[in-house]
Amino acid sequence: MRGVVSWTALALLAGAVRFWGLGAHGLECDELLYLTSATGGSLVSPIGPGAPTFTVDDFWRANSLAGLREAVAHQDGGNGVLHAVALHCWIALFGTSDASVRGLSVLAGVGLVLLAYALASRLWSEGVAVAAAILLSLHPMLVRHSREARGYTLATLLALAATYLFVRVGQGATAAPRWRLQAIAYGLLTGAALLAHYMVVAVFAGHLAFALLRVRESRVWKSLVLGWTLAAVLVAAWMAVGGANGLRHMTARNEMIRRRVEQQTATQARPSTIRNLGHDLAVLAHHLTGNELDLDARMSFAETLLLLVPCVLVGAALLRKPAAGSAVLLLAILATAAPAQAVVLTVWAGHTTALIPRYSSFSAPYLLLLMAAGLSTITSLRGWGRAVPAAAVIVLGALWARSLPRVWSGAPLFRPPNAYADGAARLAGIVLPSDVVVHPHWQSARLCALYLPRGAGFVQRVERREHEAPLRVFREGRAIFELDMPRACPKNAFAEPPESRRNRP
Repeated sequence: MRGVVSWTALALLAGAVRFWGLGAHGLECDELLYLTSATGGSLVSPIGPGAPTFTVDDFWRANSLAGLREAVAHQDGGNGVLHAVALHCWIALFGTSDASVRGLSVLAGVGLVLLAYALASRLWSEGVAVAAAILLSLHPMLVRHSREARGYTLATLLALAATYLFVRVGQGATAAPRWRLQAIAYGLLTGAALLAHYMVVAVFAGHLAFALLRVRESRVWKSLVLGWTLAAVLVAAWMAVGGANGLRHMTARNEMIRRRVEQQTATQARPSTIRNLGHDLAVLAHHLTGNELDLDARMSFAETLLLLVPCVLVGAALLRKPAAGSAVLLLAILATAAPAQAVVLTVWAGHTTALIPRYSSFSAPYLLLLMAAGLSTITSLRGWGRAVPAAAVIVLGALWARSLPRVWSGAPLFRPPNAYADGAARLAGIVLPSDVVVHPHWQSARLCALYLPRGAGFVQRVERREHEAPLRVFREGRAIFELDMPRACPKNAFAEPPESRRNRP
């Protein structure tokens, strides 16, 4: 009964923090990329290729898994196909409003909290599990990603589920044939996590590193090899039908970023110098701690000292009794796996894009599990030692109380309400079936179609012009309405596919 109460309370806490003001600000560029991929197109691809005009029905007619596969390969580099499929099904059930498309990530975020509770209970105790779940419920980075229509939280959840099974398999207590079932489940979860986001591979590299250090039983190795083989088959299957083409797009995009960095025309990425690496690693460490900083922020000495809090807690976890040594070692490897991967990719690519904090968020649950274990260790101290966990909780609470409002408001990006949803609502109220809607670019056409009522039969087309122009409504050859529609993403964010150029109206 006590466990049920704990699970319910933790689910309500995690859900409340994530659902609060979920639709208060509009979708940003990456979210809209995921959304258009999930509905079978990219932001630069035409609706109804080969035809000069289209309708809303034409847009939804292309909303297929085949279109999704091509869109993910083109504009997402083949990354996140599982999330795109899940979002495709989610949209069919719940629609395309800002809050509804983010709901999938919210549920994954709540599941992440409950799964962390289950893993900590298995590794340590109920007290550590509750502390870990509370930390994951309120951690600003994890809250931010579970309030966005992107694949990070789903991939983190699947990786944590695979880690839970990795621990069970590693304990080697399961008799045949159940160990084979666990190995298969581990492989399916590993493959699914990789198909939700490629960068989560750092977690599974951590599994391999731990196995090489600690695993000696042949049955455990058989289980792990079976699981990894199954995961490799799943990823290879995706590569065969679209993932390999996506990797070519990703390689070309990385080369484009590298050239822009060399020419000093890049807006976000910077050269991978020692100074830039050190700065971005410090920002990443703050985000993992829960202190939301802008990427270009200059850190004061006081802010640097804040990093001592997680260091002290992790250090306390490392001092736990030897029986917990393997668990602490595993979590320590996983907590550093994603940042280490980001450094390697940064040096290899020649620019700092991989050090964006969200690419290391897959390690955050394991860091928080370690911090919860450290809190439990310090709490057992006597006398003045008991003030240490209290001070740590106060500092973390103050940090997160400052960061969570930024998350709820959508900062540091300024994201007003969804202009395309508002514009579609205005169009639906004034356009007659005989009118013609003319869009200035395909971003406008695709994103308006997401929010226009299905069955809206009026004709639409795209007229490209050298300079930005408003959306216009024509009635009997005369413009009766104009509306400025901002680009969701930069004009040259993605290369236009050849078929799009051939079929320009």
